[in-house]
Amino acid sequence: MAFLDSLNEASCFILSETDARLIAQRFPGKKLGIVSAEAARDAGFIVARDPEGGGGIPGHVVLVQRRVAPRTKQHKKLAGQLALTGSVRDIGNSPPNS
Repeated sequence: MAFLDSLNEASCFILSETDARLIAQRFPGKKLGIVSAEAARDAGFIVARDPEGGGGIPGHVVLVQRRVAPRTKQHKKLAGQLALTGSVRDIGNSPPNS
């Protein structure tokens, strides 16, 4: 399920601060899941800056669940709640900052 990780962190990028082409180059053949920071906060996640973790791609953040304990039914429920708010985009030919 999306937004579940053994470290209780989900790696993300803020689209207005990055170049989707760089993400596409790093993750060839993958699609981009898009959620808002507001939806992440509503689902109990904090959005924490992580400038060192983006592999040179600007705008890197991690989502960390703070409302409930990791690997619990409640955590899975909130991660699912967040996933339902999102959309998916093919980033193979995305224009800059899209």
